[in-house]
Amino acid sequence: MTEIKNHEYALLNEIANDSLVTQANLSDRLGIAVPDANGDYVLITGNQLGALHLDYILHTLKELGKMPARPGCIKSIVTTDLQARIAEYYGAECRECLTGFKWIASVMRAFEQEGIEFVYGTEESYGHTIEKEVQDKDGISAAAITAEMTLYWRSKGKSLLDRLNELFLLHGYHEERGINKYFEGSSGMDIMKAIMTHYRTHQPQTLGGIRVVKIRDIKTGEIWNTATPEQKHSTNLPASDVIQWYLEDGTMVVINGGAEFMGQTIKALVLSVKSTPAGRMIFCNTTEPSDPSVSHDFLHERDLETTHP
Repeated sequence: MTEIKNHEYALLNEIANDSLVTQANLSDRLGIAVPDANGDYVLITGNQLGALHLDYILHTLKELGKMPARPGCIKSIVTTDLQARIAEYYGAECRECLTGFKWIASVMRAFEQEGIEFVYGTEESYGHTIEKEVQDKDGISAAAITAEMTLYWRSKGKSLLDRLNELFLLHGYHEERGINKYFEGSSGMDIMKAIMTHYRTHQPQTLGGIRVVKIRDIKTGEIWNTATPEQKHSTNLPASDVIQWYLEDGTMVVINGGAEFMGQTIKALVLSVKSTPAGRMIFCNTTEPSDPSVSHDFLHERDLETTHP
């Protein structure tokens, strides 16, 4: 998603469009590039596009006098907190969930029960839910709202980069950086588990010389301030092998074990099977009893062995 081919940039420079929109093969994710003041195209991250979407949706609902009494948006636990600040600015609730759109869909249903009007859901990996009718990531509706948003801000004499910079001025500058570590071979899973165990038993007091002020461990379901570690509270999230450290300067550092199902045989619900030149692609959800998004009415249950990282 983050790789844009050279010929696409060349085409953009010829037609001088406001943005390049590119989708994943399944049209479920969306990424864009936007020209800067020099005419060079800048890739917009998934976090930034999600922030622009949420701001535009809430901004226009307010402008048109159609803001719901209780608007709500949803983001994954590793998605930028800029969205939470935007939601607060417009008086909307921002709720977190685990990574994956089955979790976003479950919160959407919780919103219905609580009388909260869903307006937007996203995670940082270029996935967006725009409409309630599609309770999954949908690159088609995301492309449509992106085109509409681009035209709206262009009518105000602004580019999407201009609006993004305004959001930084309003809510503070936000930047993210991902670091991937690969542990291959039969020992890879053991190494990852050992790293996560080490951090849980030896919590860092500082990272990069900056003091850790709060810790959230999604696997144990606990969150606490380092000044009062004995006062732990519930994360109110399902367990997942993730630790989050909140630093004194506002930085959030996330480490994900990524080995939850490696080497295991698990029960899964098959969503669809697609044939490709490389072989079959099987799309499925795990069948945790606590997962409220799984419907046994239309999915076929099978036992599958998975090796996903």
